[in-house]
Amino acid sequence: MEEGLFETLVTSGLSARLDQLAADLKASMQSVDKADQPEVLARHLRDALMRAIASKRTDTERVQLVNDVLDLLDPAEDPVAEPPSQLTRLSRPAAPGVVAMADVRPRTPLPDAALLTNSPWEPSLGSELRAEIETSDGVDLLCAFVKWHGPRMPEPQLARLQGRTVPLSGDHNQGEAPRALPGRSRHRAAEHVPRPRSGEVP
Repeated sequence: MEEGLFETLVTSGLSARLDQLAADLKASMQSVDKADQPEVLARHLRDALMRAIASKRTDTERVQLVNDVLDLLDPAEDPVAEPPSQLTRLSRPAAPGVVAMADVRPRTPLPDAALLTNSPWEPSLGSELRAEIETSDGVDLLCAFVKWHGPRMPEPQLARLQGRTVPLSGDHNQGEAPRALPGRSRHRAAEHVPRPRSGEVP
């Protein structure tokens, strides 16, 4: 182990390793707060479980391992079906008066949090934003430094969002369009930003 900062759960093996390094490195430890223990312990278990699952070669072996762990934790847990699959969409079919959800999907996995900066190796911010709006069940809109191309870019998606009666909320007082910031925003663009529906303004 090298000198540096860590947030590593102390195990018996790590404790023995630190004893061996005591002559050269001083180890600082801190108790895990009770409120943080479920996340910290679960993260350690997750890493161990991922290694164990990856070591299995067949779908059957992997599913059986997961179900064995679930049964150990709580026999009432719902077992994983074989072969492993994921539900990816529930949508209403298009019909008179019904705006169907678009057949698109963000490239960023739904459980992941992402900060997109338009870097070359990242998904396009514009395409991700449009896909997120098209498939969301609620949108909180926060606009700063509003330029004309900003609200114009996801305009069709926002229109379909409201057609699907999906909640659209924001920080606009009384449902008013955001005020343009002098030297930063364009009044025309600020007026173009969709207004939250009545009763949905925080």
